[in-house]
Amino acid sequence: MDWKQQVWDVVEQLKAEREHANDPTRVLEAIICRCTDIAATVEGWGVPQLMELANQLKESAIKLYAASSPSPSSVRALLERTIVGIADCVVLSPPS
Repeated sequence: MDWKQQVWDVVEQLKAEREHANDPTRVLEAIICRCTDIAATVEGWGVPQLMELANQLKESAIKLYAASSPSPSSVRALLERTIVGIADCVVLSPPS
């Protein structure tokens, strides 16, 4: 399986987290884990912009996670930004 398919699989996993939008902790943990997975997957594939984006989104999720009680709306917004940002990055990446 090439890196793009692996990343699309992660995007689908993140989309499934929409069902759990009322559980901010669960969604943030999913974003942190999935962005870590993406960064590790693409590290050796020469896609630095996707790795950088995944790390930035992970850091944003960690900051929200560290808040005493992150608002569900902030977490939903980050989830959507994560899904769209990663999907766009894959679509705009050169062929592998």
